[in-house]
Amino acid sequence: MKQVELSKIKTLIAFTFQIRKKEIVGWCAAIFGIVLLYTILFPSIKDMAQMEMETMPKELLELIGMGEFSNMGNYITYFGMIYGMILIAISVFSISFATRILAEEERDQTMEFLYATCISRSEIYIAKYVTALLSCLLVIFSAATAGICSGLFSNEATFVFADYIKIILISSMTPLLFLTLSFQIAAVSKRKGTVTIGIFIMMVSYVLGYLSKLLGTGGTWLSWFSPFTLFSYENAIKWTMTTRLWFSGFFICLIVLWCIGIMLYKQRDFQL
Repeated sequence: MKQVELSKIKTLIAFTFQIRKKEIVGWCAAIFGIVLLYTILFPSIKDMAQMEMETMPKELLELIGMGEFSNMGNYITYFGMIYGMILIAISVFSISFATRILAEEERDQTMEFLYATCISRSEIYIAKYVTALLSCLLVIFSAATAGICSGLFSNEATFVFADYIKIILISSMTPLLFLTLSFQIAAVSKRKGTVTIGIFIMMVSYVLGYLSKLLGTGGTWLSWFSPFTLFSYENAIKWTMTTRLWFSGFFICLIVLWCIGIMLYKQRDFQL
């Protein structure tokens, strides 16, 4: 078995970042701006928005992740709801970005050129995954930075840094899971609709989480298929033993998906 060379992986990571930097910076700036816009206005809109939301159907609020808007006077709760919606956009980015960078050589008919550099499939897979992972983390960091800036700037008494960090660290497992899943699908699939498949799975997962809340006790089992619900800001703040078990289970799932993906990627027949 050919030994994986770290130097080649680092070179490919740097090269991929170089050609994708505009896209990454664009997403970071967009997410930062959106989160900052929503959170910096928290002191002035919390009372007005709460009155408006009380007139809206509870089912609609649950669908858009704002079922607990009665607690909007708390900055951490407010940020948690906003971040829950932002995670949908970050998940779309992670799915799209991960699948496209893994398939770009095959799509652009440049796979032979890449092989000419004597880089192995394992090194390609690792480098592309690390690039996608770091890019997703940069976007998450942008959202987190915007929320912290708003909390500190507004001097809000309900801004509890420890709870804020819990939300970022735990809820952010959601886009990382979809990133790894879509990367694994792209590793074994030759279809051009891989991005669509990944986004479809993500949306089904979100809807199942919504249904689990809508159905109450009878639909609790549906939440098992929705990281949006399992790693919601409420569960992140409480950090109960159940949440810890789910977090550990999904983390193991990430590793398993990654290992399966690299094994199948090495056996693929590429369209050169």
